[in-house]
Amino acid sequence: MQNVSNALHIISDIAPKTYECIKPSGVTEYGIIAQELLKIYTQAVSGSPDSDVNKDPMMVDYSRITPLLTAGVKELNDKVKILSEENKKLKAQLSKYESLEKRLETLEQKK
Repeated sequence: MQNVSNALHIISDIAPKTYECIKPSGVTEYGIIAQELLKIYTQAVSGSPDSDVNKDPMMVDYSRITPLLTAGVKELNDKVKILSEENKKLKAQLSKYESLEKRLETLEQKK
């Protein structure tokens, strides 16, 4: 057993779309096109690309995408933590520089 890594890279290749359903006709849905997902994440697709779309369409098993999305959220959370720490350090440095700048201005005004 291994942790999922590189989930954000895989997720970035998945392209959600809007599309019109075959049944019921005229209904617009948000989803992932199975034929496109097949190239990226085959485990989440059932059916055959050679089948008749009207009789036996390929399907996306969205529950199989959930672990990938969870891993992606965790990757993003780790990045947010790192960036938050960097931001905190940069704010502290900026505060020091602003303090030094005020001191220089005060010294220059006394001349």
